[in-house]
This record gives sequence, structure tokens and C-alpha cells, in this order.
Amino acid sequence: NKMNEGMLMPYKKVIDDLSDIYVKSGYDSESLSNYGDMIIVIVGINKIKTILGQDFDSLVGQPMMASKKLSKMSYILVETFDNLKKLEYDLWYKDIVNSTRGIWIGNGLAEQSVFKLYASAKSISNSIPNNFGYNIVSGIPSLFKYIESYDAEEDDLL
Repeated sequence: NKMNEGMLMPYKKVIDDLSDIYVKSGYDSESLSNYGDMIIVIVGINKIKTILGQDFDSLVGQPMMASKKLSKMSYILVETFDNLKKLEYDLWYKDIVNSTRGIWIGNGLAEQSVFKLYASAKSISNSIPNNFGYNIVSGIPSLFKYIESYDAEEDDLL
């Protein structure tokens, strides 16, 4: 687990450093205005949790929760429905994940229970074409087409 810990230390250090600045300023959010907003993309967080075992909370879960009060970091979790479902009772998940916002790729949105939807199941198609998904904002799903691959030659057309 030393290797895993070493890979996550820059992430944890940034959060620790920003937290220290925030606390020393008397919890003044302006003290962080010189620092840019960050988007952290985590692909396969369930696998990361399995690999880290007991160290997951100290290396990932607690820093995620600490980063929330800083309002400088947003997270994108890329994961299967089944794996997200396994994590929904973790403290960090409840603190970080917004269940009314996300992207669902493919069929099955009407039958899932990870996202809270404020639309009738009848308005959500159970059979959408390939390369389509739903963008969920405030619990309202909107169908969209996504680009599966990108060819640099297509730049000339733009």
C-alpha cells in the first residue's frame, strides 16, 4: 500500500495545504481566492477503495470531505451503477455526491436508484440508440448524443 499512498499524496497535500490556509485565515473563503478551481476525475473509485482497503478513508474519503468546505474542488466519478450503489452509504459519498446531477450513458435510467429523478419513468426511454445518454440536472434528465471517438482530421471541418 506504500505505492498507493505515494500516488495519492499530492492530492492529499493540496487539500491539506488549502485547509491550513483556510483555517489560519479564520475560515475566510477570500483567503483561497488566489487558487484556481479544480476538477478531479476519478475513474473506478470502487476499485480504488478495494485496493486501498482500510487506507481509503484517510487517503481519499476524508480529504474529499475536507475539500467540500473549501469550495475549490469538484469531483467527477466515473463508475458503473452497481459499483456506485455499493458506495452510497459511505460518509464521503453522502457528503460529496449530488444524486440529482450526473450523466447516465446507455439504457436503464428509469430502473436505476442512484439518481433522484423528477421525471416520470414514461418520459425516459428504455431503448435509446448507441452513443446516447442522459444529462441529469436538478433531477431532470435530458437525452444527448455523445462522441465515442474523435479523429484529428475532423478539426478541418470545425
